[in-house]
Amino acid sequence: MTGPPARLRLTAREREIANLIGLGLTNKEIAARLRIAQRTADAHVQNMLNKLGASNRAQIVALVEMNAPPSPVPAPTAQAVPAPVLRHERFVFPVETRLALLATGALALALLVPADTPPREASSAGDVVASTTQRAIDDPFNGSDLDTSIWDYSIGPHLNVFEGNGHLAIYVSPDASNLFNAGVSTVCQANGDFDAEVSFQLVTWAREDGVSVSVLASGTPFNTYRASALNNDVYGTYLPPAGRQVKARGSTGKLRLARVGSTWSGYYFAADRWSWIASGKGPTDDMAVSLMLFNGDVQAFGGREALVYFTGFHLAAHRIVCAGQT
Repeated sequence: MTGPPARLRLTAREREIANLIGLGLTNKEIAARLRIAQRTADAHVQNMLNKLGASNRAQIVALVEMNAPPSPVPAPTAQAVPAPVLRHERFVFPVETRLALLATGALALALLVPADTPPREASSAGDVVASTTQRAIDDPFNGSDLDTSIWDYSIGPHLNVFEGNGHLAIYVSPDASNLFNAGVSTVCQANGDFDAEVSFQLVTWAREDGVSVSVLASGTPFNTYRASALNNDVYGTYLPPAGRQVKARGSTGKLRLARVGSTWSGYYFAADRWSWIASGKGPTDDMAVSLMLFNGDVQAFGGREALVYFTGFHLAAHRIVCAGQT
């Protein structure tokens, strides 16, 4: 994608329509929302494609997001966590993590359960994390830029990560290569029991395209994910050496990864409740938490672009450990 800054070229009406496209509305739905003729909405969208040098609707959203004016809302900060003494550089997932993530789909596909299998309901968030929880990190992603006191980020060719309008967006171009990953990782780490959750919206999402949205324990393959799998969209949790998947529906949801002692559990949120996916034993080390999009070797990337919004990140832990703390 190339072109001059979007905010310098679009009219107020076009920016309004771009925001509605970002919410997943069709031209017909946009026309109904704005009480204009559909052919007028069609014309506005075509004008934006021409002005921005974009080839499709997802690129309109990505260009407008990346060039949005600063938000008057103050950037979020980590609650009750001292500012880390640390250089903020892009992080790269360790080789062992990348390799283990590639195996996620292969192991979990064998454990796919039918949609009518009743999942075990999770306890409330307060029950999952021990009562000694004292610290938390919350980020509603309502700043104009990524808060580097909370996050480091990882991108690559044809991948982008940006924040604005109440969400963290991760964009994957059709030109991205196989085995990509893009996302953010908390600067500080969770000590002891922890519970991490985040909401997501699949803005542009091609089925059976080999892309996964994940909340991950950084430096490990332990994660809960929503995947565009071979035959069905699925929710899954991978806790080596095994994993489990359940069929997924809809374009919005929540992912959750929790640890109590050495027991890890993954959950997804649907039908107004948290539902259990899987539990297993795992490491008890201090852990950063990552939000990411990735492609593994179970299925090659299908070459269709993806745009995902994360909102409402929350990490509760026994203690949050930052650089320089013991």
